[in-house]
Amino acid sequence: AAGTRFTKELVMTGRSVRPDEAVRHGLVTEVAEPEALMERALAFAALLATRAPLAVREAKRVIDGGVAQGLDAALTAEQAALGHLFETADGQEGISAFLDKRPARFTGA
Repeated sequence: AAGTRFTKELVMTGRSVRPDEAVRHGLVTEVAEPEALMERALAFAALLATRAPLAVREAKRVIDGGVAQGLDAALTAEQAALGHLFETADGQEGISAFLDKRPARFTGA
């Protein structure tokens, strides 16, 4: 994420940010040429679709909350989320798939 000083500079000046600068400051994670944009977006969506949906949702929640609450609260929230996720069907599937050396089949349960 962009730091406070950089964010203040952009807000106060209204200046545009070059793609390489946006990547460097964490405003974006990747820059694509217009003709490759849809392909890159679909590839990213396809990758996310292979991940456990409950874990992705919890990760987003913990990260968003951690930014607002600070490190100690974020670590506590992470531990609670992991404990909950291990108790789900997807959690058990992930462990089984790892031990069986096979791709996981997540269902969102």
